[in-house]
Amino acid sequence: MKRLASLLLAALLVGCYAETEWRELYWPEGQVKALFPAKPAKFSREVRLAGANVPMEMLQVQMKGMAFGVAYSPLPPAPAADVLASARDVLLKNIEGGLVSEREVAVPGATGMGREFRGEGVVAGTPMIVAARLATSGDRFYEAVFIGRKDRAETVDLDLFLGSLKIGAQ
Repeated sequence: MKRLASLLLAALLVGCYAETEWRELYWPEGQVKALFPAKPAKFSREVRLAGANVPMEMLQVQMKGMAFGVAYSPLPPAPAADVLASARDVLLKNIEGGLVSEREVAVPGATGMGREFRGEGVVAGTPMIVAARLATSGDRFYEAVFIGRKDRAETVDLDLFLGSLKIGAQ
């Protein structure tokens, strides 16, 4: 019985540790660096930012009701402030949510604007959170995004994840 309890405790601790074992990853294509809680998968899709459809390249980790992602796209032909506001609104719409907080931030390596926000919403009856750091630099738009169940988000160091976004860093 003690051995079974020890094995269950070990499995629980490994599960918790894997969730918080952040690894820094440099993505040469995006010229961006960020921390991830596991090995990310690469995705591509088209998104609408500030009235323009742009191709977006993403690295994403999905785990236990949470998603962590870093993405970049060409900067649409619109003022940077409009691009950041549009990206924020698209992300909030994903969780049918509203804005909780927002502030300007300096993103290491970015030559343009940076903004960070948090929002809350409900999807299919489940309380959700979105937190993101958005930036423009040169001719690109960048984002580090967390979307997840509110109860799971409380176990994650969102400041660590969002603050790890660095542009042009190797």
